[in-house]
Amino acid sequence: LTNTRNFLVIGLDRRPDGTGPALADTLVVVVLDEQSRHIGLVSVPRDLYVDIPDSATDRINTVYQVAKRTKREPLELLSRVVADTLKLPIEHAVALDLGVFERAVDAVGGVDVDVPCPIRDNFVDSRADGGRRLLDIDEGRRHMDGVTAAMYVRSRHGRSDFHRARRQQAVLFGVQHALAGLGVLKLPELFGAFEASVETDMRRIELLALGRRALGLDPSHLHGLVIGHEHVSGVRTPDGKSVLLPNYEAIDASLAKLFSAPSPGVRPEHAVCEPKDAALGPS
Repeated sequence: LTNTRNFLVIGLDRRPDGTGPALADTLVVVVLDEQSRHIGLVSVPRDLYVDIPDSATDRINTVYQVAKRTKREPLELLSRVVADTLKLPIEHAVALDLGVFERAVDAVGGVDVDVPCPIRDNFVDSRADGGRRLLDIDEGRRHMDGVTAAMYVRSRHGRSDFHRARRQQAVLFGVQHALAGLGVLKLPELFGAFEASVETDMRRIELLALGRRALGLDPSHLHGLVIGHEHVSGVRTPDGKSVLLPNYEAIDASLAKLFSAPSPGVRPEHAVCEPKDAALGPS
């Protein structure tokens, strides 16, 4: 991946009412190969234990808040940490929270997502009656509105953030397909509606150019890699945190085969679905 352009997409998870700290719980590196026109999505687990420049070693999802606390530029610091971890230079970064994501999915008319395993889960949401919202979705191709898509990418069903990362990739794939259906002339209007809610170091013209690139993408040229069990080992830190230590050789080996990886969100053949209500069981 020596001749690629690499962009970091950051999903900030806040409470539905907008209070509390923003954790970078979704980290996806978009890898563009200009020559072959292939694009890879690389999901980085939020509990990856990384070195943070001029700070303590911690989970990668805390870097955004560390930057805020130490008066540094959050996108710049998080891009640097991801680049050091994957050995991929990050050209630009884009951050948005789940509220913006919900509205964006609704703005494109919802997304079609291939759901490999049925899921029943519920979430704290002050906007819903009783303060909680239910997710109940069966396997197969499902059309999701913004709220449903946001719950789907947040669910801990399967007891693994790696499953969660695959769901995030599948929804991103659905967004790309929905945008392609709307056409390139719709892009400026859509971006204008959300521009104020998106944090980025890119100029408007650069974002629109990337959007047009996504619209013209051949689906067979889109690939997904989740940094998962084969790339990390789970440990507990002296202060009691459960974290994931990266195996850099394994990560490098998988990145080298990124453009032969399956489509984003594809569940491994050997994987078995958890019970539908697994996410509602005791922790």
